[in-house]
Amino acid sequence: MSDPYLTFEEYVALIGENKDRLYQFVNGSAEEAVVTEGGLIPTLSAISRAVSERGGLAMYKDLSAGIENTAEGQYFKVPSSDENETDIIYLHSMPEDWLSSPEGNGYIDLSGEVVGAENWRFSDFIPVIPGAAYVFSGKGNPLAVANVASYDENKTFLAVEYATSSGVEDQVITVSASSAKYLRVSSSTDVPYSFVVSGVPKEKGRTASRRYVDGAVEPVLFYKGQPVDRKGFLEPGWISRHDGTEQPLSSWDRTDFIPLPDLAVVSRIGTTVPVSSDVAGIAFYDENKVFLGALSDGTGQFVEVDAHYPDAFFVRATFVASDPVKTLSVDSQILPGAVKGVERAVSFTGHAVKTTDEDYFAIPKGNGYIDLSGEVVDAENWRYSDFIPVIPGAAYVFSGRGSPLAVANVASYDENKTFLAVEYATSSSVEDKAITVSASGAKYLRVSSANDVPYSFIGRADMLAGESVAGFKELQRKVEGPLVSAPPSLMPDFIYGLEDEALYLYPRGLVADRTVDLTWSKQQGNNEFLKVVPTASEPPVELAGTRGGEHFQFGSVPFRCTAAPVSPASPLNIICLGDSLTDGNSHSGIDGCWPNELSRRLTGIGTDILGNGPSPLNLSNITFRGTLGDQPVKHEGRGGWRATHYLNYEAVGSVTNAFWNPGTSEFDLDYYLEQNGFRDVDTPDGVTDTGDNLIMIVFLGWNDVYSSNAMASAQQLRQLLDAILAQKPSTQIILPSLQPAPARNFKAFSGTRYVSETEVFLAIREFALEYESVIADLPAAHFLHLNHVFNPGAGYNTVDVPIAARGGEIITVTPDHVHPNATGYAMIADALFYFILWHFCQ
Repeated sequence: MSDPYLTFEEYVALIGENKDRLYQFVNGSAEEAVVTEGGLIPTLSAISRAVSERGGLAMYKDLSAGIENTAEGQYFKVPSSDENETDIIYLHSMPEDWLSSPEGNGYIDLSGEVVGAENWRFSDFIPVIPGAAYVFSGKGNPLAVANVASYDENKTFLAVEYATSSGVEDQVITVSASSAKYLRVSSSTDVPYSFVVSGVPKEKGRTASRRYVDGAVEPVLFYKGQPVDRKGFLEPGWISRHDGTEQPLSSWDRTDFIPLPDLAVVSRIGTTVPVSSDVAGIAFYDENKVFLGALSDGTGQFVEVDAHYPDAFFVRATFVASDPVKTLSVDSQILPGAVKGVERAVSFTGHAVKTTDEDYFAIPKGNGYIDLSGEVVDAENWRYSDFIPVIPGAAYVFSGRGSPLAVANVASYDENKTFLAVEYATSSSVEDKAITVSASGAKYLRVSSANDVPYSFIGRADMLAGESVAGFKELQRKVEGPLVSAPPSLMPDFIYGLEDEALYLYPRGLVADRTVDLTWSKQQGNNEFLKVVPTASEPPVELAGTRGGEHFQFGSVPFRCTAAPVSPASPLNIICLGDSLTDGNSHSGIDGCWPNELSRRLTGIGTDILGNGPSPLNLSNITFRGTLGDQPVKHEGRGGWRATHYLNYEAVGSVTNAFWNPGTSEFDLDYYLEQNGFRDVDTPDGVTDTGDNLIMIVFLGWNDVYSSNAMASAQQLRQLLDAILAQKPSTQIILPSLQPAPARNFKAFSGTRYVSETEVFLAIREFALEYESVIADLPAAHFLHLNHVFNPGAGYNTVDVPIAARGGEIITVTPDHVHPNATGYAMIADALFYFILWHFCQ
């Protein structure tokens, strides 16, 4: 029913498609069950009844009080320390024997280490939880064996908590080490042994403050209906089931490392690998890609990863090369956003779906008012609110009284809760005054009023739109009124341009859903394009849309327009690394198409790819470096290549990797620069030791879209960037996005993949979000959106095809939505041109 790789907006859209099931879940009787693709789930009434039977949701001051006053199997709540939450819901768990399934044969010695021994059993690490009771049964040897040992948060041994030479039953264990976070247990097997943990509180969910309906959920296991194949690009060879290493053999195919979502479920489809084989059907690795173990799979069966390898972060699989079908499904047991370690809780992060008015001022924060600088001033006859998140699409209505010489009735703040502006101030008493938030960076509001008149601040948000509100979590809950799902969008952070040079913006690269009628806040445009001739201080542009009676605000985007470009003060080197789009020959016939146009516009050196391009700026101190191509500007574009090829291959077929160091068998930027004379010791304008005069434009991704997935592609891209920055740490990196598809896409190839305008939009959107996420901690890496400046109607070659057996009617379609024509490459060059001017030529 859900896909853990969907974005929040797409997930909400999926809920909209399942509104009948949601209605039954909310309004059905306790005897009903909701039929989903993943099986039956109980209704809200059934969940509420089950919660009630388990003791309701009484509030206690802390975990210890909750455990003391509830029985095993009952729920309870405790206050949350998070300012955005009111409480945390726990389940007083049933007793659990941690020695019923021992970790292995052996015992824990007096230094906390495992010693292999046939007639002994030892446990895994057991979390120490406040309020839990521990009871040991078994036998030991106090001269050598720790029956119970404690460890700190790093699993470093602290103390022997209990040791006995005789057989004991139901010995209560008190943990003495104050910093103990884990226990391990061992016992001889010649007596009955157990280690029962009773009274453990298990977190089941959290209730956000102010705006969410509280509620706990009966444990429900969600599996998605259609597993997604995440195997990605396959290499010849197999994975060893003994140590997880790669082994060469052409009769097998193996996957790369595939990231696992929280509470992952994996399934391998292909010829079953026998238990006796040295080959791992599925292999698991920790966050450092250290091998954990392997499973011999029954084909098509789901494996709950945490049940076998709870520390697993990556998975790899091996397939018989001749298998006609090779699939590795990677799914999640829970809905998107749920936290690993919270047992099967149904929770997610994002916007409230509010269809009923809510007074944020019903419970004031305190006595006082907000002054004109956004600070709280204590005053007995005034009331002020807490910080109220600004939600795109919400309407706010104020009632109350102020004093415009001293009091801000409504004040706005940025994401750090730093004051921005007074949004409203009045000296008279007002009722139902509509408030428009004017500050563009506003993320929070605060409200104040005199208390000698009725006061309120009503918020109403009838839809999901824009970015999520950080810090708020919610459980499954009752939604009153219609659920409106916002169309997926992909908005850039900035629009780059050159003063007085016309820019054309294309909204279908931002919102592909053609059921939504789009409109701009500026003139000279419609729902297909917008023309802007920007000034250096051009105001932001807003994009909105309507669908039926629904209205959507997709966001406001500021301009960054260079007024008077100048040559860089010191030499600047640019390397264009990529795939067939950087090679550029497809559909343009020009080797290094966009690198030549980009260089021509900046420096005057390069091919005019359309023959009528804008006059060059003829800037100096800019040099493009490369080894490929027959045009004035060389490049490093290799058709069909992905990040993994640059990282791991000396050559693919007859195409060699110029960055490959044969001496070390790895990607080596220093080697590339030295071999080609691109260093500053080789040429006066060359690359420095630190790379502080180097820009690398890394344009990759299309070869991953249909052979891998966004998460795996982003991980491989990050490895490539890390390899670059390891040798040239001051390098500036530009990552252009993938370009959108035209409305009249035409499938001209065999295979099962879909190529509609919307399918392609959702794919490039997912890749953009993953790429932006994976470089978030790299200050010198910049993601450049192309989707709003690339016109798919003109940027690809088209063909005429007949649409009827009789009559000769034809339509014009696009058979290749990946490789642009020369016009499309010019649009890519322009986007990079504007970006480089803003960041490096002012």
